[in-house]
Amino acid sequence: MQGIDPKAMKIIWGLIAIFSTSIVNATSISVSDHRVVNLSCKSVTRDSVGRALRPEQFGAVNHLAYQNWSFQWGFYRLAGCWSLSRMQRLYFYLREPTAGLSLVEHSNQIRSHDMYEDEQGWKAFPLKKFWFMPDQFDPRWSDWARGWSESGRTPQSLERGLRPDVEYYQAMRFHQLENLRYLRGPLARTEKENIETWNEMSALLAGGRMPLIVLRPDVYYQHVVIAKRFELSSTGARIWVYDSNSPWLDRQVLWDKKTSTFTAFDVVDGLPINGDSRAPLGVFIVDKNENERLLASLATHYKAICARP
Repeated sequence: MQGIDPKAMKIIWGLIAIFSTSIVNATSISVSDHRVVNLSCKSVTRDSVGRALRPEQFGAVNHLAYQNWSFQWGFYRLAGCWSLSRMQRLYFYLREPTAGLSLVEHSNQIRSHDMYEDEQGWKAFPLKKFWFMPDQFDPRWSDWARGWSESGRTPQSLERGLRPDVEYYQAMRFHQLENLRYLRGPLARTEKENIETWNEMSALLAGGRMPLIVLRPDVYYQHVVIAKRFELSSTGARIWVYDSNSPWLDRQVLWDKKTSTFTAFDVVDGLPINGDSRAPLGVFIVDKNENERLLASLATHYKAICARP
């Protein structure tokens, strides 16, 4: 068998080198924008998006300027902490300066339901998608906050806006049978439950998740905040949270590894509870599924960006 001419070999190896370089370049393309940094296009998943999120995306500068309020619902009063925390988490993930959603879409997203009117009146259907949200200084936020009445086929009108939308979701989420679990067991939960909660929460935060957590300082009084990040300490950890009662700065929840308990004086002090604000309290992670849906939606968005020529 005759050997290959050396000049031909140089050409072949040159082509192989060029081809290989093209593959490397193609698989090393990454995306960086206001939300993520160096997100590799090689494999865009919920986890990879979570790891690429910029920490400053969740900073206090991006807290929405809406403070919690109480309101009458039927025969009792509620407060909007669960709904406001959910809205804030949506904004953390979906803030997009070029967002093109309408006021009705914005209203539906805050409610988590598509509001539809037929001959029998208004009906609500769970949303199947998310919309990007404009920057909080966009005029659409103030237009939405002022509110408006929507009517059509029936005499009954639908009130939309900051208060009716936030209160709608709060009441809907509050009246879930699963919430009965927050009335059961020891107030500060068991050592085993607290260790499991801390391990899960720290893993979620490390993976770019922003878990909503229910704080239970009193059997009949719970408060919802967003866990944003944590710092390990000699005694355990400081967990920095968004609190709708003071949306202008971060608050702290403390994890004590020696006693396997959570405390949250920074959040609980001043709340109408029976007991000591410095005492251990129960902590529950909630609404993890929506967090995963948010990351899946972002993964779809960035896959489309990566596919552009």
